[in-house]
Amino acid sequence: PAHDGVWTMKPSQPPPGIRIFGQFVNKDVLVVLDWRERIVLEDYNSLAWKSAIRSCKQRWATLFNPYTSIQEDDSHAYISNIFLV
Repeated sequence: PAHDGVWTMKPSQPPPGIRIFGQFVNKDVLVVLDWRERIVLEDYNSLAWKSAIRSCKQRWATLFNPYTSIQEDDSHAYISNIFLV
C-alpha cells in the first residue's frame, strides 16, 4: 500500500527472480533495505510478503530514526518523469 512507503523492484536477470524492498529518502533516491527470492514471497497477500514489508520498515527505523521516508499516494512524489505501464 502507498501509505507504507515501501517500494519493490524485480530485477529480471539472473534467475531465480528476486524482489528488492526499499524506501525513498528523497525524490529519485531509493534506499534498498532488504531482498527476498520471489518464489519464497508467493503472492502479495502472503505472510512472507507482509513480513518482508515489515522488515523493510523496521530496518528504516533502525538506521534512519527519527527521519521518515516519503509516504505519498502520488508516484510522481517518488520518481521524476515516471511512466507507469
